[in-house]
Amino acid sequence: LGQPWFVAGLAAAALTGALAAVAAFLLSLPDRPRTWAWLPVPAALTWLATVGVGCLTDWVRFDAASFQWGDTASCFSLLLMASAPLSAILFWMLRHTARLRPTPAILAGALAVAALSACALSLLHVFEASAMILLWNFGAAALVMAVDAAIGRRVLR
Repeated sequence: LGQPWFVAGLAAAALTGALAAVAAFLLSLPDRPRTWAWLPVPAALTWLATVGVGCLTDWVRFDAASFQWGDTASCFSLLLMASAPLSAILFWMLRHTARLRPTPAILAGALAVAALSACALSLLHVFEASAMILLWNFGAAALVMAVDAAIGRRVLR
């Protein structure tokens, strides 16, 4: 916590998570304007300015006679343990939302989960994992939106 970039990134990620969660809830209400989607943008840009590649660089190690998982395997398992419960809770809380604008609400929710997971991993993990967290959570959001588009209204019922 003595490094200014780390503290700034952690604070920006926490603020992004909180503002994105608020935006997800407000975007799910039919009487709120779409401009609420811009609420987490300033904090998210600040957070993204502090993001490094960290865990994206060491997936697999090849030695002369062996194949080993790199440090990213443990990074990914911590990411899964941090983001899966947050995603499940947010999905449960937003399950009764209006179906008028599901895409902005889902994307705001994915940003909230990614930012809050990055906060948790920043405190628990020695490697900077924000880039992998963003890829993972927005990939999950894209999957949810694709399933929703394919199946229709039955997904978020």
